[in-house]
Amino acid sequence: MALLVDALFGWLGANQQSKAADKSLAANQKATDQSLGFLKETRDQTRADQEPFRQAGIAALNPLMAAYGVGAGAAGTQPDWDTFVRSDPAMMENFEKYGRPNGMNEAQFGEWFDGQYGSQDGRDVPTMATPGAAGQPGTFGPEIGPRNAYERPEMGARPGFGRPDIGNRPSSMRNPAAARAPDAALDVSLNAFTADPGYQFRQNEASRAIMANQATRGLMGSGSTLKALQDRAMGIAGQTYDDWRNYTTGQYNTNRQVGDARYSEDRAYGANTFESDRAFGQNAFMDDRNFLTRAYEDDRDKSDARFDSDRQYGTSIYDADRAYRTNRFDQRISGLNALAGFGTGANAANQNAGQNYASGAGTALSSNAYRQSNAYGQKADAWSGFYGGLNASINNAGNAFMKFGGMG
Repeated sequence: MALLVDALFGWLGANQQSKAADKSLAANQKATDQSLGFLKETRDQTRADQEPFRQAGIAALNPLMAAYGVGAGAAGTQPDWDTFVRSDPAMMENFEKYGRPNGMNEAQFGEWFDGQYGSQDGRDVPTMATPGAAGQPGTFGPEIGPRNAYERPEMGARPGFGRPDIGNRPSSMRNPAAARAPDAALDVSLNAFTADPGYQFRQNEASRAIMANQATRGLMGSGSTLKALQDRAMGIAGQTYDDWRNYTTGQYNTNRQVGDARYSEDRAYGANTFESDRAFGQNAFMDDRNFLTRAYEDDRDKSDARFDSDRQYGTSIYDADRAYRTNRFDQRISGLNALAGFGTGANAANQNAGQNYASGAGTALSSNAYRQSNAYGQKADAWSGFYGGLNASINNAGNAFMKFGGMG
């Protein structure tokens, strides 16, 4: 009877201890499941929160690569399998049960699941932008175009000037074509003397006087009259020839000097007129040349000034436009880099969330395994103690029976 009582109480104790271990196992499993659920919820919430930033980074990637000349082809779209899996809790649960244990990531599992059950699931697969084809060079920097070309205006040749033709210096006289008339020859011969009107006048007067005297004397036709006429003629010639020759020679010299003086005067006048005309022509030539040269240079300076002004204005506009476009380009690149940074940060946050989930899940599962091992050990110890006690009781009862039976 005592044996049965001991066995009953031993069994009750072992059973209670086993139930306590089962409760501990259930509590540990529940705590582990809750911990895993919380970690998973935290991870999924982090990924959901970071998804807009990740999409922004993906969308900025193509224009950013194109701006840097990397993969500047046309942008496209592709299925976003990560979002397809992470946006559905049931899909994430299936991924944790069937995908991760088989070495798949979310994208691989989503593509596999859509291929197997897509027509039955009925969900639309989200898409994301993809960069252009790699290897197609893009243009780094804003498109500004070439600087405007300016050509200096054609001014033409400098005006030519020819000195005026003022002819040849006049040789003499007021008329440049005239020349000094040659002097007549000096003739002081007796024939020239007797042919002189003065000599003829004196000879005639003397002849009339002789003729009158002879007439009064009645000797008009006599030989004495003829002789008187001859003697008178010879006397007149002898008396006046030297005076006539000296007078004629002096008159000749005087006339020649007068002619030379007039010739020199006319020659000097012609030369002065020539020099005056030449000086006037030279002055007019220099005035015209200076005027036209100044006009040409003024026009050239004005044209150059307008050219330089237009070039500086056009260049300033070009430089301002280039600076504006470059600034806009830099701002756009800065914005795209910021968006890409959002995507990079989102990926880092997702990776950190995944690592936190993996680390937390590993810790929870390891702790749960340790607790389960302890609980199963406690159950084993409880039933081992029960069976050990029961075995001892049976042995003790057997020994007692043998002892008391043998004595009887």
